[in-house]
Parts: sequence; structure tokens; C-alpha cells
Amino acid sequence: VDIAKQPLPPCPLQPELSLHWLAVDGSQPQILENPRLLDTTTTEHQEQLQLPKEMRQFFYRITTILLENNTEDKTCRAVLNALRSDAGLQELLPHLSQFIQREVKANSRSLRVLKTLISATDALWENPYLSVEFHLQQMLPAAFTCVLASKLCNSPFEDHWALRTQAAKSIARVLCKFRSLFPDLHARVC
Repeated sequence: VDIAKQPLPPCPLQPELSLHWLAVDGSQPQILENPRLLDTTTTEHQEQLQLPKEMRQFFYRITTILLENNTEDKTCRAVLNALRSDAGLQELLPHLSQFIQREVKANSRSLRVLKTLISATDALWENPYLSVEFHLQQMLPAAFTCVLASKLCNSPFEDHWALRTQAAKSIARVLCKFRSLFPDLHARVC
């Protein structure tokens, strides 16, 4: 009986619709309606955890040799030959392309390291067993940096022109190799 004498509760609000974007241009905006994204700034070790142990060890060995040796060194030549001809590198390719992109930025004044990285890039592009076309957007900017950067060495007496020529020839080979797959690649590069 007491309940029946109680005043009626207030009317519910009118239904409303609101609009928000779950993703804009392939990336998820950081707004309250969207779930939180994990921090994408991971260390090199953390980003390699999804690889099997043997692949991780191979990756670290390759990258260490590329950073510490020049292209005339016997071990570096062996690594470049492996990058050029090994059929089992497809799983490592995303990590290698990220490594090349990151290290070209980090070593923009070390002519020796840049020459080795461009040689590694060229070797990967020449490997007939790899589908490198999906990683060109990461690797081409690194090659363009070695062609167009204003300073690529610490001393003006170092031969930075050889690096620029090597990188330009590498880009030209990529244009020839992928012109049928990406008809607009030549125009975009120009």
C-alpha cells in the first residue's frame, strides 16, 4: 500500500544517438569510447619476442654483424649473401626492414654503417624467395635518406658520394623490379 502511494519516478531521458569513429585512416583515435591501446614504443628485445628462439638468435647475430663490420669483412659478406639467397627469411623480413629503417636514422653520420645497411637492403630486395613488396614503404625511405640527406658523414673528406650512388642504384633496381606490380611507384619516387 505504501508503495502505491509513492510518487512516480521521473521519466527516463529520451533515447539519444551519438557518433564516434572507431578508426580514422587505419589508426584508432585515443578517445573515451574506444578501448585503450597498448603503448607501441617497445624495446628491440620486446618486439622480437614473437619470433622462435633460433630466429631471434639469427636476427641478433645478423644485426650485430651488420652494425659492427664493413662490407669488405668476410663475415659481413657471408651475411649479405645469406640475405640475398636464403629462402627462410620471410618471417624475419618485417623485423629486418624495421631494423634497417631505425638504424639508418640512428647512424645518419656513420658512412660505414650506412653503406652496410644499404648493402643489406639491396641484398633483401634481390632475394628471389622474399615478398619484399609489402615492406617497401619502410625500406625505401631509408634508401632515400642515403641519397638525399644533407650530411651523411662526419668529415667532408669521406666519400659520401659512393653511398649516394649505391643507394640510388638500389632504388632504380627496385623501380624496375616492381613497376608492373605498382604502376604509380615510378611517379611517387620522382
